[in-house]
Amino acid sequence: MLISFTAIISISCNDNEPIEKHYENIELLIDNNELKKAKKEINLLIDKHPNNSYSYTLKGIIETKLNENNLALISFKTALTIDTCNFKTYVERALLKINLGDYCGAIDDCNKARSISINYNKIYKTKGMAYELLEDVSNAIIQYEHSIKHGDCSAEIFHKLGVLYLSMRARRRSRIVCRAAS
Repeated sequence: MLISFTAIISISCNDNEPIEKHYENIELLIDNNELKKAKKEINLLIDKHPNNSYSYTLKGIIETKLNENNLALISFKTALTIDTCNFKTYVERALLKINLGDYCGAIDDCNKARSISINYNKIYKTKGMAYELLEDVSNAIIQYEHSIKHGDCSAEIFHKLGVLYLSMRARRRSRIVCRAAS
């Protein structure tokens, strides 16, 4: 069934579909872990629409998943050159920087994203991850709590908070948070 699905979402950049439809198809390829095909399709789209920031953001996401980290950094930089207010690109680049061990760079990108949009919970979750990896438990907790405040009510975020509270020996609060995650 996946083979026929792939055939259905194959993109031809010669057609007249709106660019959003192409993005949707590429995102489906990414979700289905068909990364090489997704990269081929995003490159075709970039050839047709070279000044679209989101195309380069998607390319960077694909390259990150393919462990083409230097190329991903270039794609994210290109996206931000085209649109300096693309807060989601800053967050995606921050996630890559975390994978590369550049936790302070990730926090800086999250701060840039936050200066553009304060309501995107992924900013705080990503920033919390960076602080956690820096072993700055207090700031990690603050960021994860902001992530919840801005709509991330996933079990993962409550679990992270519970573990951090336990590490601070705040057992009572940890039990409460862990129950909320269940």
